[in-house]
Amino acid sequence: MSEVEAEFAVAGAIVVTLISAYTAYILQERSATNRLRQEVALRPYVDRVTALKTVYLSMVDCAEQLNRSITIMPQTIQEYQQKVGEPLDSFRKTLYRNSIWLSKVEPQIVEVLTTFNETALGLLNRIPNQLQAGVPLSAFPIPYDELVLKPVAASKVIADELGVNILEGQLADIFEKLKTGSSTASSTTITQAQQMSQSQNTEIDLLKVNLASDYRLGWVLAMTGGYLALIVGLLVAWYQKFGSGDPVVYYTGIALIGGLLLAMLVTQELIPYKNWFNQIDGWMKLIEANKRIPDVRELVRLKDRLQSTGHLVLIFLVVLDFYYTIASTYDKVLLFLGFLIVGVLVVLLTHGGIGTLKKERRIAPGI
Repeated sequence: MSEVEAEFAVAGAIVVTLISAYTAYILQERSATNRLRQEVALRPYVDRVTALKTVYLSMVDCAEQLNRSITIMPQTIQEYQQKVGEPLDSFRKTLYRNSIWLSKVEPQIVEVLTTFNETALGLLNRIPNQLQAGVPLSAFPIPYDELVLKPVAASKVIADELGVNILEGQLADIFEKLKTGSSTASSTTITQAQQMSQSQNTEIDLLKVNLASDYRLGWVLAMTGGYLALIVGLLVAWYQKFGSGDPVVYYTGIALIGGLLLAMLVTQELIPYKNWFNQIDGWMKLIEANKRIPDVRELVRLKDRLQSTGHLVLIFLVVLDFYYTIASTYDKVLLFLGFLIVGVLVVLLTHGGIGTLKKERRIAPGI
C-alpha cells in the first residue's frame, strides 16, 4: 500500500472520529433540549399545585373563623369585621388571584363561597340593632350543616386534584373540631397541608431523578457509540496497512488500538456512570425521608471540564501516534514511548496531579 493510500485510510478514520464526536454532541444537545422542555412543562404543574394548596389553606382558615364566630357571635361591627369580614375578604382575594388554576374544582369552590357569604350575612344581621325593622331573622338563616359539608366536599376534590388521598373521616374530624371551636383544629389543618406538600415534593423529586437518569444514560450511549466508531475506523485503516504484513505487528496493533480505546471508554465513561448511578439509592433514601434533593443540573454532575479536555487530548494523541506510525519514517518504538509520556503527563495535569491521585488511592477502600 502506497503512502497516499495510507494517508487516505487515516483521513477516513479521522473523519469517522469527527462524525462520531459530532453525533455525540448532537445527542447531548438533544437530551439537554428535552430536559429543558420537560422542566418548562413542569412549571405550570408546580404553579397549579401551589394555587390549589393556597386556596385550600385559605378556605380552611375562613371556615375556622366562621365556625368560631357562630359559637361566639360578634356583638359589634368592629368585632364582625375582624372575625368574619377579614377572613372572608382574604378568601375571596385568594380565589381571584388563583382562579386560572381552579377550573376543575370551581363548582365546589363556588358552593363554598356561597355558603360563606350566607353565613356572613346571617352573622351580620344577628348583631344588635343591625336587623331592619319588620324583617324577620329567619330571612337570614345560617347554614350550619353546609358550613361543614361544603368545605369538606371541596377539600376532597382539591385532594383528588393534588393526588392526595385524605380519608373522609379525617376531614370530618377536622371540621368537627372547627365547629366546636377546638384549639387543636388549626394544628390538624397545618398537618394535613404539610402532608399534601410532602406528597407533591416527592413527585417532583422523583421526576428530577428520572430526568437526570435519562440525560446521563443518553450521554453514555452517545460516547460509547463514538468510541466504537473510532475503534472500527482505526482497525480498518490498520488492516489496510498491515493486514498482509508481519502478523506480530498486525495483531499487536489491533491489541493496542482495541485495548487502549476500550480502556478509555471504561475508565472515562462507564465507571463514572456506574459511580453516578450508585448515588440514586442515596437520593431515594432522602425522598423516602421527605427530604429535598438538589436541582437537576446538580444531579447530572458531568465530569469537570478539565478532565473532559484531557480526555479529548488523549484521543488526539492516539490518532496522532497512529498516523505517524503508519505514514512516517520515524522509529515506531520511540514514537510510542514519546506519546505515552505525553499521555501520562496529560492525565496527571487534568486529574489534579500526583497529590490528588494519592488522595484518591487512600480513600478508595472506604468508598
